[in-house]
Amino acid sequence: MLRARLTVPFPLDHRGAAALLASRLPGADGRPLEPLGEGDYCLAFRWGSRVVRAAKHPAAAAALRREACVLAEVAGLLPLPVPRPEYHAPPGCPPFTVHDEVRGEVLTREGWEGMPAPARTRAASDLAAFLRALHSLPAEVGDRCGLERLDAASKARSLRGSCAEGLHARLDRETRDRLDAALAGWSSPAPGAAPEAVLLHRDVAPGHLLCDPATGRLTGVIDFGDVALGEPARDFVYVYEDFGPAILAEVLAAYAGERAPALLPEVRRWYLLEAVEWTVAASGAGGPELEEGLAEIRRELAAPEAVTLHTG
Repeated sequence: MLRARLTVPFPLDHRGAAALLASRLPGADGRPLEPLGEGDYCLAFRWGSRVVRAAKHPAAAAALRREACVLAEVAGLLPLPVPRPEYHAPPGCPPFTVHDEVRGEVLTREGWEGMPAPARTRAASDLAAFLRALHSLPAEVGDRCGLERLDAASKARSLRGSCAEGLHARLDRETRDRLDAALAGWSSPAPGAAPEAVLLHRDVAPGHLLCDPATGRLTGVIDFGDVALGEPARDFVYVYEDFGPAILAEVLAAYAGERAPALLPEVRRWYLLEAVEWTVAASGAGGPELEEGLAEIRRELAAPEAVTLHTG
């Protein structure tokens, strides 16, 4: 098995990773690695004015490599600063990337909602302009870098079977019927209904948007580890979930203008697909995460505006 042949260590903490990285950083000059944060995929460090991100497992290493490949081609074409990571995979060390730090204050939902109206509008406009630019870049870049292609119809077909096995018994009949009708309709879209695939950041969420809170201007977008190809609506899922419907409406209006009302059901569709997928994954373990996912599915399908989800 491939796993048995892996010889690269993947340390679980900053201290172990720093010990392995210290002598392998390009231009290592004795500057310390300062822990900066940790996610499911990477351990992050500040290294002077640079950021080092070390993979925690093989899937993370592959994501770092794809991210570096894409950003090497598109960073200079985007209207906001983004990382320009260099990928390294020396023997005996977890693969890592190094890039100049992108400066700014992390934009949270509370921070965005608390801005004066002009600053709030500016943040929405800047994010919309960034996503328009990203989505207009050639999809061939993603193919060259081996990006995953997301497809709503394929995901819906897969989830219909998964729901029957893992979720149906846990949902009331009305919610179960609505969910099955939605997934069935999305499994067989009308010919030509799906938008052309574009480059997606795929994780536009608090922690990945940086700003100047006094003006609302975005100063950078970071963490492209989930970069993929797919429908533009997929890039607004976490704007909806994490920043809320009101901010989503502002961003969509700046992004799509008069087309924003037509794009909103597509965002909600992708949001529900992701929520169902996450809940199916949690169904084996049970507990609070499963209950949270089930409640989210019920809430989303019961919303009055969700009728377009069931029939679209």
